[in-house]
Amino acid sequence: MAAEKISFDLHSLWSKLRNSRFVRDVLMLSGGTGLAQIIAVAVLPVLTRLYSPHDFGVLTLFISIVVLLTAFTTFNYELMIMLSKSHRSASQLVWLILALSSVVASIALFVVALVHQRLADIFGMPELSAPLYAVPPLIIFTTLYQALRYWKMRLMQFTIVARSMIVRALTFAVCAPFFAFIPFGMNRAQCLIAAFAVSEIFKTLVLTESIRKAKVTELAPARRLRMSVVARRHGPLALTRSVSTGMSLIYDRVPDLIISSFFGAATLGLYGMVERIVAAPSRLVSGAIGDVYRQRASVLHRTEGRFDQLTLRTIGATALISFVPFLIAILSAPKLAPSILGPDWAAAGHYASILLVGEFVAFITTPIDDAVLIVGAKRFVFFWSLARLLLTLSLFPLAQFGILNFTQFLWGLVTVRITMVGIYGAAALQYSRTGCSELVKPIWLRSAMKPPAKGRDSCNFSRGFPSDKKQIKSQDLSTET
Repeated sequence: MAAEKISFDLHSLWSKLRNSRFVRDVLMLSGGTGLAQIIAVAVLPVLTRLYSPHDFGVLTLFISIVVLLTAFTTFNYELMIMLSKSHRSASQLVWLILALSSVVASIALFVVALVHQRLADIFGMPELSAPLYAVPPLIIFTTLYQALRYWKMRLMQFTIVARSMIVRALTFAVCAPFFAFIPFGMNRAQCLIAAFAVSEIFKTLVLTESIRKAKVTELAPARRLRMSVVARRHGPLALTRSVSTGMSLIYDRVPDLIISSFFGAATLGLYGMVERIVAAPSRLVSGAIGDVYRQRASVLHRTEGRFDQLTLRTIGATALISFVPFLIAILSAPKLAPSILGPDWAAAGHYASILLVGEFVAFITTPIDDAVLIVGAKRFVFFWSLARLLLTLSLFPLAQFGILNFTQFLWGLVTVRITMVGIYGAAALQYSRTGCSELVKPIWLRSAMKPPAKGRDSCNFSRGFPSDKKQIKSQDLSTET
């Protein structure tokens, strides 16, 4: 009887999951992202034998320029598309983003026409001079894609979003080798940039064509008055989010600018390739663990007021499952890199071993990142992001004056990352213990702490200490969800 009951429960659970639209949507998006990453990784052994590290370095710097300009073009208004109360307001945000990107692209085109050669010389990449003219149109296509992506997700059309990511990966995988054999008068680095530009255009066209072919008009016509209204309504929140997002993007892209300026395009190509290979798989796994942790932690925070035991179990689980794979990867990377990528990429294995040390620590703490957001500690996130950015920028003069060689510079980046994710992880554990947005003293000092005054609802002090409450059982958690 027990076995039959378990079998029935499993069958019932599977039926609910299979018929759940939420689960289908999650699988659709994650499947599209995963398939796109598989395509990108599968074509790398071919591309690394057609293109040199110098060519990939030029591409990496070009992408960094486009990403940084795009981030400061929309002011994160694309995130507000999901938060708008009506489709009409959300559609005006799409037109607003298109208008903003057109203005920024016009300014960028004027600047590029004046100083494109000087910018290429500053970064030590003369072949980047001509491709800089592709930056303004790519700003429009990239920002338009972001706006339409959130618009489609608002309409729950996740299939078309996943299709666009797959189309982008396939387009680059086809165009990059094709342009290498038929360069159309371009050098190798410019061929890679052309393949990237075509892939960005194609992924945007997938979304625009789906809107054009829709039986019912999805987007309301652009109205200047409505655009100004939604801009003012969502402006404060969008600006706040854009500051945090901007600091994170600068943190991610500043190393590219430093490496290209002081260590050369070939070194940047090696670094960019290693970072892509090292980060993608681990972030995909840690992101899946983080999704489960976020759901459980949110329920515990609402019901128990604390979720530190869950946080500790998550940290222990990620450390346990990642230690051996990361150790094997660190030891084998120097030997595997030249055999997989080619002899010109032998140094990539050594760089990968260094970056994997920081990636291991980040893998352990990344799933619990949402603990800080669950309790609403926005001030901590801002100052932590600022400190992380300033520490990274502090490496700039050390590289400029030749105090650090590239290997030492990499260890500097890893040290900053380990330090900051360690601080973030400790704060996440503390926030999960207190259940409030204010940090209190550590557990070993709690006897010296005085209870807060009555009526302090924002931070229930009693939540920070052990209580006689029983942990919610797993079935209660699922019911609450």
